[in-house]
Amino acid sequence: MGDSLALLIHIESDDHDPLLARWLRTELFGLDIDRIEPVRDETDRPGARAVTALLVSLGPTALEPVTSKIRGWCAHNHRTVDLTLDGDTLKITGTPTEPEERLVAAWLAKHATNPQRG
Repeated sequence: MGDSLALLIHIESDDHDPLLARWLRTELFGLDIDRIEPVRDETDRPGARAVTALLVSLGPTALEPVTSKIRGWCAHNHRTVDLTLDGDTLKITGTPTEPEERLVAAWLAKHATNPQRG
């Protein structure tokens, strides 16, 4: 893809569950994305909050469907996920609020009009 985006997805986890990234990765496979790669978390240490990460390469038109799928996954699994695109991070919780809805809409609008070049 010419205008490929690199979306970093961090899944917050207190229980250090290594399956979380696999579950989310499986959910994302059906979408129009170029590649999904697991990212090894170097900060995983005893007593630390575990973060599982994926790096997703996708086109600008896939950003909204991918974000929507991740939001549904967070709600269903009661998880919090940080999406980072071009240094801009959006936190998605399992129980979205009205302010979160506005933040998601603004984040998507920003990146739809100013896509990062890969």
